[in-house]
Amino acid sequence: MGTGTKAGSSGIVGSRKSNRIKSNAVSEKKKKKKKKTVFNLCNFKPLGVYEKSDYYEPTGFDYPFNVEKCLTGKDDLNQLVIRNGTLTRVLQINPTLKKSYRVYESWDIDITGDAHWSPRGSYLLLQFRNLVKIEGDFRHNRGHFLMRYGHAKANLLDFSPGEKYLITYNRPKRNVRSDLKIFDVSTGRILMGGYHCPADVSWPLIRWAGGEDDSYFAMLIKKTVRIYETQTFVSLGDKFDDVVDMCWSPTESILALLKRSGKQTANKVVLLVKIPNMKVLRQTDVVCDDDCKLYWQSNGKYLAVQVTSSEFVFFRIREGIDDTPSKEVLKVDEKILAFAWEPSGDRFAMIHGDESKPLVSFYSMQAPKYPDKVSRIARFQTKQADSLFWSPRGKHIVLAGLKGSFNGKLEFFDVDNLKVLSKDEHFMATDIAWDPTGRYVATAYTIPQEMDISYKCGFSVAMDPPNPKNGFCIWSLEGKKLYWKSTGKDLRLLQLKWRPNRESIDDDMLKTLAYSVEEEWHTDEDSEDER
Repeated sequence: MGTGTKAGSSGIVGSRKSNRIKSNAVSEKKKKKKKKTVFNLCNFKPLGVYEKSDYYEPTGFDYPFNVEKCLTGKDDLNQLVIRNGTLTRVLQINPTLKKSYRVYESWDIDITGDAHWSPRGSYLLLQFRNLVKIEGDFRHNRGHFLMRYGHAKANLLDFSPGEKYLITYNRPKRNVRSDLKIFDVSTGRILMGGYHCPADVSWPLIRWAGGEDDSYFAMLIKKTVRIYETQTFVSLGDKFDDVVDMCWSPTESILALLKRSGKQTANKVVLLVKIPNMKVLRQTDVVCDDDCKLYWQSNGKYLAVQVTSSEFVFFRIREGIDDTPSKEVLKVDEKILAFAWEPSGDRFAMIHGDESKPLVSFYSMQAPKYPDKVSRIARFQTKQADSLFWSPRGKHIVLAGLKGSFNGKLEFFDVDNLKVLSKDEHFMATDIAWDPTGRYVATAYTIPQEMDISYKCGFSVAMDPPNPKNGFCIWSLEGKKLYWKSTGKDLRLLQLKWRPNRESIDDDMLKTLAYSVEEEWHTDEDSEDER
């Protein structure tokens, strides 16, 4: 009996072992099968390979919204978003009347990062711990909740240029994997995703082709570039290896690539490639530093490549597709500290020389005396500037000294007449931003999110900087101080950003924007601090 019992138990044990082995084998097969469905950011696959439970499913509260109601117009100009403490506000500003009123306000301790305007200003994106959501349709002086997108701990956000897609990403941390998601903005549906991305990728991770049709995007990971189309979200097939950097033309599907050439790290190749036919428009060998930079002009007419600390290579993009972009080299005697193209123009500005006593120079790609040649217009000695801020309409520029001993120096400059319009100062300013019309400049002292020690309870008094005032200043394009807006005594400013606008800004439109005193303007509760 005992023997039979032992034999029976042995059979049971054997059976259990066998079942366990089979179970483990099945489990391993499942893991392997599941592992096949897991893709990294370089090898996208359709959404169908994922379990639905892996992703946020829209609820009954999340339904597709009417995109047309969210489009911006001239009535939405002069709006900006500010964040201080846990308070996020959209303000309508009238600098000439020294008044403002709230268009939108949200006081939420769960907001974890900056607010983001979509490229054309249609939506305001807010970050929370476990999701992101967008507000829009800011008519009748209030915003409306439109959609939410599930992504826990997302800390990097971006829109496609045409506002069709939203990209969310969280960098990998200890016990937290990296995760990328691409959503359809209007429906909240996730279209693509991926994870296990290297920690050192640069943001934006997804870089969109120029224009607003959102047809193509590229990704650079581990020195390899792959290009995708958005009809099926499938790779075009071709890839580029040994890529150091890449940058799309702002207006069309031309991709500039900076590739290593052979084993010599200083040798690089600049490729200009037309997508989707992968036609190489130009290939040029250059010798450049490790921190080589690419700068497209806003209309896509020119590409500047900074190859060394004192040398640029310029390319002119011809209108005809078959025309080969021309190349020209510009060498400067001193170290280049800052560079900026004039928006929609043919000029650029440059700060160079000694950091304590820098020079500012202006160049043109189409000077009357030297057409189709880079030529210097003017050079100015000993400017207190380390940053350049062009008006979105060109012609005017702010030469700003934001670092070191400059401490907030501002110089408003007319480039057409090469004339200083005014000089002033915003003590310890960190942010300078032109409004979309090019009529106003906002300056502010802001602190990074990390300095907010107790985010739920507002700012810690112990970490407050001793001197800067809480608020922002609005200036005219000539440098006249128009309006100071206080943001409260205890809350330091975290963010200030003008609302973009899809309207084409021209002189005729600006004439219609003059506000009347009879309009129904009123100030908010902070108006007693305005002066």
